[in-house]
Amino acid sequence: MKMMASARLKRAEDRVRTVRPYLEHLERMYVRFGETVAEELLHPLAEVRPVVNRVGILVISSDRGLCGSYNTNLFRVVHDFAEKLNKETVLYIVGRKGSDYFTRRHWKVAARFINMGFNLEYRETKRVVDTCSNAFLSGDVDEVWMAYSRYVTAAVSKPAVVPLLPIVPPKGEYKASRVKLIFQPSVRAILDVFFPKYLHTQVVRAIAEAVASEQGQRMVAMTAATENAEEMVQYLTLHYNKARQAAITKEIMEVVGGAEALK
Repeated sequence: MKMMASARLKRAEDRVRTVRPYLEHLERMYVRFGETVAEELLHPLAEVRPVVNRVGILVISSDRGLCGSYNTNLFRVVHDFAEKLNKETVLYIVGRKGSDYFTRRHWKVAARFINMGFNLEYRETKRVVDTCSNAFLSGDVDEVWMAYSRYVTAAVSKPAVVPLLPIVPPKGEYKASRVKLIFQPSVRAILDVFFPKYLHTQVVRAIAEAVASEQGQRMVAMTAATENAEEMVQYLTLHYNKARQAAITKEIMEVVGGAEALK
């Protein structure tokens, strides 16, 4: 399992490196929109509700175990965040482990996405995005947050909760542009395409980082398990040899004792 996790980790890392620059480019575009037509950036997906009564949380967990404290740390962050909000909470869960955990604790789970697969097919990720966006647009929830494990290195991942809906301008330090943009056919027509793509890319990036974090934690956990197993084998082998040597010594002593008794 360690070798399998190592191979999957390499693929997951490559995917994270691919998605991150794409999302950064979309964030720059968003900032450019705001610089040019800030007053026209009114869109249903960017509507900030004056009163927040119900909050949705998209929790991205794993389908399988044997990955150390990966899921435990994520669930603890979700617990702390929900207690801090102190509002009615609805969960949208990716991964069997998260679904089982929160269902047993009687949290309100509105949707479950199980066995999405390692390849992250567009059809599956879009289903996650559509579920969250439809809940927000219909008024079922007033905000949607996303909880996932941000990938740092193979041995380090940081659980985080970030805002997903309404879509807010990114906090990245992007330099302002002096170029005046002309929008065709209109700002709203462009945002109708841009915002769903931007939202989908955010979710795909989070799932890609969560998968990479999962494989990294699994590789670390399996490395520790392998080392512990080797230590246990050495310990048991030593005790087996000691017991075997004691039995042989006892038999020799019995033979010698019997021979002395015959003299």
